[in-house]
Amino acid sequence: MTELLTRGGHQVLAAVGSAEELVRAVEAQRPDAVVTDVRMPPDFRDEGLRAALELRSRDASLPLLVLSQYVATAYATQLLTGASAAGLGYLLKDRVGEVAEFLDALQQVAEGRTVIDPEVVRVLLSRAVGAAAAGRG
Repeated sequence: MTELLTRGGHQVLAAVGSAEELVRAVEAQRPDAVVTDVRMPPDFRDEGLRAALELRSRDASLPLLVLSQYVATAYATQLLTGASAAGLGYLLKDRVGEVAEFLDALQQVAEGRTVIDPEVVRVLLSRAVGAAAAGRG
């Protein structure tokens, strides 16, 4: 990830191995944007997401781009619920392979826009439509 970002013209201030290190690095460096994975050491559950939520609660203007291996609607909903106007992104890791698309998403988040993976949007909408249809039955 560091090499990809550097090649894309970004300066990487820190590359960390745990959610705790992420929080400390962001507090110390105050980057223009943060890229994190939902799952981070030590347990590889939702440590990265929890760190992102903690960082956002401390600084609502901090642009965050969160990566996930799968469409995890609970994670996406948790991240997007109550989101401020500051940049926020939730992408599937597959998008990182599309380098130009990934770098564009990061730029949009850094500029204060919201970027949500199209597959995540599709799943969230299909579940919402299904729930609405069930409520009418």
